[in-house]
Amino acid sequence: MKKHLTIIFVCFSLLLFGQVSFEVITDAQSVLQNSSFQLSFKLSNAQGSNFNAPDFSPFQVIAGPARSMQTSIINGAMTSSIGYVYTLACNQVGSFTIKPANILVNGKVLYSKPITIKVVKAQANASNGAEIIVRAMLDKTEAYLGEQICLTYKLYTQVNIDNMEMGTHPNLDAFQDQAVNMLNNPTLREIYNGKEYTTKILSKTILFPVKSGRIHIDPSVYRFVKGERDPFGFGMTSMFRSEVVNVSTNDLEILIKELPQPIPENFSGAVGSMSIQFSPLNKSYSLNDAIHLGLQLQGDANFNTLNPDFIKLDSSFEITDSKSGDIIKVTDEPRLTNTRKFDFLLLPKKSGQFILAPGFVYFNTELKKYIHLQDSFVLQISPGHETLKNNAPDEVLDPIIEHPNLITGHDYLFKDPKIWLLSLFPIALLCIGLIRNTRLKKKQLNTFPFEFQTSDLGELNLDGLELQLLQKINKVFKKDPRFKSLTEVKMYLNSINKDDPKSISYLDLIQYLEAMKYSGIQDVTKLKDLQTRISRLDELSI
Repeated sequence: MKKHLTIIFVCFSLLLFGQVSFEVITDAQSVLQNSSFQLSFKLSNAQGSNFNAPDFSPFQVIAGPARSMQTSIINGAMTSSIGYVYTLACNQVGSFTIKPANILVNGKVLYSKPITIKVVKAQANASNGAEIIVRAMLDKTEAYLGEQICLTYKLYTQVNIDNMEMGTHPNLDAFQDQAVNMLNNPTLREIYNGKEYTTKILSKTILFPVKSGRIHIDPSVYRFVKGERDPFGFGMTSMFRSEVVNVSTNDLEILIKELPQPIPENFSGAVGSMSIQFSPLNKSYSLNDAIHLGLQLQGDANFNTLNPDFIKLDSSFEITDSKSGDIIKVTDEPRLTNTRKFDFLLLPKKSGQFILAPGFVYFNTELKKYIHLQDSFVLQISPGHETLKNNAPDEVLDPIIEHPNLITGHDYLFKDPKIWLLSLFPIALLCIGLIRNTRLKKKQLNTFPFEFQTSDLGELNLDGLELQLLQKINKVFKKDPRFKSLTEVKMYLNSINKDDPKSISYLDLIQYLEAMKYSGIQDVTKLKDLQTRISRLDELSI
């Protein structure tokens, strides 16, 4: 019992707490000479001992180590951390690497990663720089039509900011734009133009150019409210000494190039880096089977403008249904990557061996050429059950007897008129019944009102719908003699005018009904849809 409780407790602990990690964190990517910054070593989701700090030289330890502890519960998952915080400074200029620290956790030594800090010399005229700067940046200077571009606005400040808003927006009519989520956006310290700033990404926008040529992006204007700390030392923002500052960004320019010629006929419109994954298919199907082909597309192209032609159909297959899923974001760092699923339902038209080769054509911006992503499936299509039955060989006949032994009989029975009357009476009754039944059916076919019974969906069936469709067609065409089957209707429509839209609508509806009969599945929704389509057929005269 104790063993079981221990196992349950260990499993619960693994689910409750996150993964153990030991990492180094700093708020400064680059610092000024003799400027201080903080460096911390953070142990997450574990209790450690025997912490060993690295050799910080040529950095000097101004303060530390100070210990910090933090515990949080998010969506039922608990995370805890212990930090060892140092305040460092350096009087030398250059890039210096701080070696890993280590700590003992459950008998195992964990090491942090080394980190490199760049120390720069302050410029003599740096004091003349602005306290607040907003830079507009593009991740490239030229791109192709439809290629993903990232527009970033980054804040550099040396003062406290209480509030901020964007005053004017640039005109982005030459692009399709999509904002990037900036929830997990850290605040860092950087050196810019010889001065140390606190930096933060204000916004990121993904752009997809729709116009070629040199595109100019006008400056944006941000409005900041500068705040001063409470002079009494309580750490509160002063309400009476705030200052509003308008800061304009720099303008930008980018060259948008046309796609190389010639453009493939089946080009999807995707530009960037793409991948595709096909769902596996069986090797053999019958004419009665519907083939489901699924695929998943992923990449950094503009999914909103894609026009893919995955399947190039011939006379072997027919697409009876297709659908596409929602566009799902995979990640937005370092580039926006989306994924989308597509599903197709194919119906084989004839038996034999065929190659189904779905594909996707896009333009790869790194290789600067069109790429065709394709897969091939060899499918063996066998005849359906009805075809096999019709093509079945005849039963084996007994051998013919060349010299049979005949027995001499008596023919007096056939000379009696009563015998003849008794023999012909059942045949006469049968003929009378057949003639009467034929006349009755013909009368019902001429006088039967063409109305659908929709009160009870449970009574819907394919045989009844086939009869309703046949009655509808006979009423429209008024052909004498009337059609006795849908096969006769198909032969007649194919013989008069194959390109007539109304004839095509009747043929499509007949093929749809036959496909449902061959599949063997009678879904109430599809039956009702078929009933509605029959009722909405326009009458025509040919």
